[in-house]
Amino acid sequence: MASVAASLNPSGGSTSDAGDGLVVHDAGAYCMAMASTYNLKMRPAEYWVADGKLAKIRHQETLDDHIKLFDGL
Repeated sequence: MASVAASLNPSGGSTSDAGDGLVVHDAGAYCMAMASTYNLKMRPAEYWVADGKLAKIRHQETLDDHIKLFDGL
């Protein structure tokens, strides 16, 4: 959350408190099944929040990952 707050507030101060909501504009798809690689837009990492804990469940796609989709064509 600190990196998000820092990007929203260039002065570096926190702009949110525990329990505050966060709006993320232009996040793309709501889940990997809806994601698209149109215009070579790499698919983002996915996270799961449960019991107040954040866990990464899928790594961000790289250009190498994307190019592998075309192997053998």
